[in-house]
Amino acid sequence: PRPSAGRPAKPYRRSAADLDLQVPARRYDLAASLLAEAVDAVGGERELHASSRRAGRAAADEAMGPAPAASGAATTRRLFGALRGRGYEPYRSRDCIRLRNCPFHAVAEEYPPVICGMSQAFLDGVLEGFGDKELAATIDPRPGDCCVVIRRAPFV
Repeated sequence: PRPSAGRPAKPYRRSAADLDLQVPARRYDLAASLLAEAVDAVGGERELHASSRRAGRAAADEAMGPAPAASGAATTRRLFGALRGRGYEPYRSRDCIRLRNCPFHAVAEEYPPVICGMSQAFLDGVLEGFGDKELAATIDPRPGDCCVVIRRAPFV
């Protein structure tokens, strides 16, 4: 038998299409779009960012559990778990933590400043909740990834 005998390997890649199956149909995308439009119209980004930070800190508290992690590696695993649990799909890149998925993609395409700013504030809240003062969420758009990345905070 030849080493390459059998079926050829099938290459798979992530689809750009969103799949949303709900019975009965729900229109959370429409609600999110209307809310983003209202925030944009009234200039409510400051309030949205404050609310997003609080939600991020709550997500970190939930991921940390009753006792804080003993080591940096354990904290990183919990951070990645918290981000995965919110749909971000984190991965390590050369100089940062990138996010393969934007959980708010559909609305972010329609209202990028509002939604990307909200996502950045949420992630900053997560980092605050984990007590990490060395990392910060920044906007750095890249095709196929969330526009927010996590990097070492610049010295002030």
